[in-house]
Amino acid sequence: MRYPAEVCVSNKKIRVGFLCYDLQPFTEDCLYRVAQAMRPIQLKAYPVFFYPNQENSRVPYRPSFSKGKPLGVNVSGSTPEGFASNANWGSAWHCVRESNIVILFGLQGCTALLTGLLCMLMCRTVISVNQTLPVAWECRRRWWVRWLKKWLLNRCRFHIYQTPAAKEVLISVYKIDEKRLFYAPFEAGAAWFDRILQLQLDHRDEVRQKLGLSDETLFLFVGNLVFFKGVEDLIRAASLMPKDAKFICVFAGPEVPNNKKDINYFLAKARELGAEQHVRFQGQLNTEELTDMYLAADVVVLPTYKDCAPKVLVEAALASKPIITTSAHGWIGTLVRDGENGIVVEPGDVSGLIEGMKKLLDGNLREEMGKRSREFVKKACDPEAESQGFVKTINYAIRYSNDY
Repeated sequence: MRYPAEVCVSNKKIRVGFLCYDLQPFTEDCLYRVAQAMRPIQLKAYPVFFYPNQENSRVPYRPSFSKGKPLGVNVSGSTPEGFASNANWGSAWHCVRESNIVILFGLQGCTALLTGLLCMLMCRTVISVNQTLPVAWECRRRWWVRWLKKWLLNRCRFHIYQTPAAKEVLISVYKIDEKRLFYAPFEAGAAWFDRILQLQLDHRDEVRQKLGLSDETLFLFVGNLVFFKGVEDLIRAASLMPKDAKFICVFAGPEVPNNKKDINYFLAKARELGAEQHVRFQGQLNTEELTDMYLAADVVVLPTYKDCAPKVLVEAALASKPIITTSAHGWIGTLVRDGENGIVVEPGDVSGLIEGMKKLLDGNLREEMGKRSREFVKKACDPEAESQGFVKTINYAIRYSNDY
């Protein structure tokens, strides 16, 4: 069923549209929870990009068949950027035309900018939903990225922040009035992923056996195989580990189209550095295969140069894994706490990566940190709090918007 979401308020019909990146399970689950909590209000999703299982959505939606065209911007001294360069005009137009309240569920590049412009021309109420880098890294983004983001945020009547870092960025970097901010903690599909995880807890030994592992420490990287995720840094760290260290680094994630740095490139880099025996690439895995890989792993490593609220760290924490990562993402201090459930280094700090990996060759330390990871994620990713945060913001927008 596909139709504009609507509800009667003061004898007028209010339509609420969510512009989202795509309808991956964790996004669809969030929208479904919000829709259920807002009954009889019905929401409609407007995905920017195609997702294979979007037809299984429990929320009304406008199908998208567009595929993102990746664009990377890497300038020395600035935070690297990776985003889709193409706009989905249809999603933007239909979302604005069919909705009285438009929710930018993440600032989806060109499409979000177009949506903001259309909302301004058609007098729509706009709500932004934000996960951001920490302040220090947000301030290092290219000037034009920050300028466009500020323009878009200024088109929004209200703002939802999903991590403490996002609140700090909105107030200190983009000068948003705190009175316009609402909190809805980023659940990131934690409940959905944990249900699958619990069904497969006994798969660890089987997966490790298939990988040919016995007592080696498995350091797992999950993510797109792109420069700013720190793939080469982890390969370089593996090449410089002590010769007697028993470990393997497994990379699970897709190659990026039109990117010269594919799996063959990274394997060649590992051979060049003498780390080939410590490196394996699994390619893109389905959900069950990925869950098994988390269970088989001992440590999850994400040496990223730029991420807002990476879902991989939520999944790692649910699997009770210690985490090695950098300071360049918004989960620092909440989901990942240096010395408590993980080790935090600066982006590009290969020596720091090596020291962290050497520390976590200790099984007792891994177990202790892993238990804390699960405790932290259960507190940080609360589905009920996220749903109620959205409901509160939407109701506030309905109540205080002059249009209704």
